[in-house]
Amino acid sequence: MSWSWISKIIERKILDEVKKQLNIDVSRSEVVGVKNFRQCRFCLATISEGCVFCPSCGRSRD
Repeated sequence: MSWSWISKIIERKILDEVKKQLNIDVSRSEVVGVKNFRQCRFCLATISEGCVFCPSCGRSRD
């Protein structure tokens, strides 16, 4: 097993726990008018600058 594979599982579990604790969807930005966007390195989806995780594939942008 590679460490990157394990870290992806941990990231997903942490994201799910944050969603449960805060009762919000942290993968989507609700801010209107955000002009700073980046592209996910893995699935090439467009994500806002403030998002840490890609809403499409769930991977960390860093």
